[in-house]
Amino acid sequence: MKIKYALTILYVIYLVTLGVFLVKTDSALLSSSYLWIAYSAFLILTLPSLISKAFFSSPFIGFTSAMCFLYYPIAYGVIYFLSSFNIFEFAWLSAGFTIFTLLYWNYLVLFLLIKLKNEYLKLVFKQCIKLIPILMISLIILGLFIRQVDSVLALDYVQHQTVVTAINSGEKLCTIPNDCSNLFLQVGYSTFYHFILGTVGSFTANNLNAVFYVLDFVWLLVFGIVVYKLFIKNLKNQTYAVIGAFLTTLIFTTGAYENIFFLPQTLSFILFLIILSSNKLNFLK
Repeated sequence: MKIKYALTILYVIYLVTLGVFLVKTDSALLSSSYLWIAYSAFLILTLPSLISKAFFSSPFIGFTSAMCFLYYPIAYGVIYFLSSFNIFEFAWLSAGFTIFTLLYWNYLVLFLLIKLKNEYLKLVFKQCIKLIPILMISLIILGLFIRQVDSVLALDYVQHQTVVTAINSGEKLCTIPNDCSNLFLQVGYSTFYHFILGTVGSFTANNLNAVFYVLDFVWLLVFGIVVYKLFIKNLKNQTYAVIGAFLTTLIFTTGAYENIFFLPQTLSFILFLIILSSNKLNFLK
């Protein structure tokens, strides 16, 4: 039980430190902090996995966790519906959702630390020790050679930014990008991606220029973890799985568009990989 108690105590200390940090830090300074943006992005992208494990007792990465990404569009729909009664402003409800999501993520982590068996926590901890340092090398390579701070990406990011800004304003229900922005000349996909991106924006006061930069690093980390799950499922060897995940993150285009960037195409692709990694997935047999 030593691992369980140690992790729980460390996490409680972290929660106290986080609370003090948030209370004493100016909101404007917080929204421009790369560290806070990275924390927010990681929190939002991993919350579905925590919900899957804690609420549904399903694997962190699998069909259920992919479906739990619906948390964001459902939340947006509820917020927009409540704001239509003109009792609470959309901005207030959105701020409340942001605070709730922050508290909910940390509650789920603490809940799982207490609930999960010691042997399972040891297994997860050992896998993280092997995988995360290797993926950090991929992040360093990304920062040095691919995604510099002042680099300019495709016009896609500008288009997505206008949609997210419209979503977070709450002035109009956005179910497709064209509902919110005339920059989109094509139809055919929903604003599912923009709800997730908009949630990150709500944590950072819509400082989306910084969000896009930091999010690409967090996205590569999440992508590496999902790919690792696929390798470990098929190879049954942690060392080979770590090597496979590392090499995959070094490939600029894997399966769908530029996988190192957080875009609707890559989000769809990674959700497909998450579903594909399900241990009980048997329709392909």
